[in-house]
Amino acid sequence: MSTRNIAGVTAILLLAAFLATGAQEPEPAEDTAEKRLYLVLFATGPGYVEEAGTSQPGISEHLEFIMGMHADGVVPLGGPLFDDDERKQVSGIVYFVKAGSSQEAREIASREPMVKTQVVEIVSVQEFLTGVGVGCLD
Repeated sequence: MSTRNIAGVTAILLLAAFLATGAQEPEPAEDTAEKRLYLVLFATGPGYVEEAGTSQPGISEHLEFIMGMHADGVVPLGGPLFDDDERKQVSGIVYFVKAGSSQEAREIASREPMVKTQVVEIVSVQEFLTGVGVGCLD
């Protein structure tokens, strides 16, 4: 399956899981009210330590960054991707970013601490439009 297909399927599954939990999206910050939604797909990079699994170097900085972006309404949904049912082998990260352009979304994603340390690298940034569902992400 191609990376594009994986990104599309992942986005649909994440959206379905988010809607199924009944989770509420945080109130967006004022400057994100008119912004578009982008799916950012990250793959493991050269700094990824295979034997560390989900305990990668810099995980604390990553969590602080992403939770701050979530609290600000910039990243309403995101998480790791796994290659195994036991959730031990991470293959990347995916999250949605509210931004004014794909370039702005890429700039936000490039501030990700795990990108800076090359634990993950940006594979793609694509605009996402809600096709089905209640539209809580658009």
